[in-house]
Amino acid sequence: MNQTNRRGFLKIAGLGVLAASVSKIFSPSTAEAQAPKAVDEKEPLAQSLGYHADAKKVDNKKWPKHAGAEGAKQHCANCMFYQTKDPKAAEAPCQIFAGKSVKGAGWCNSWAKKA
Repeated sequence: MNQTNRRGFLKIAGLGVLAASVSKIFSPSTAEAQAPKAVDEKEPLAQSLGYHADAKKVDNKKWPKHAGAEGAKQHCANCMFYQTKDPKAAEAPCQIFAGKSVKGAGWCNSWAKKA
């Protein structure tokens, strides 16, 4: 390898290191990048499934699945679609709302008992 090729290589390698450093500075942290956005109750899918961040606010006449003593026990934290291993998690991703999280105290009509 002659001296001209070495200089060119070092310039390109230096630019690569600089670019990687700049992208690391301006990119979100790992925790921020992995934290899914919370479902908004006003979103069309949330409305069609009767999602409420607080299960106590569900209209039991409109959503009879949530009515009665059994319905009162239903909330996202004990639903099979709630994706967390931490039973005390206040919020976690939900398979129904792909890429988004729901409140553990929430409820929607897709609720199914966790095994």
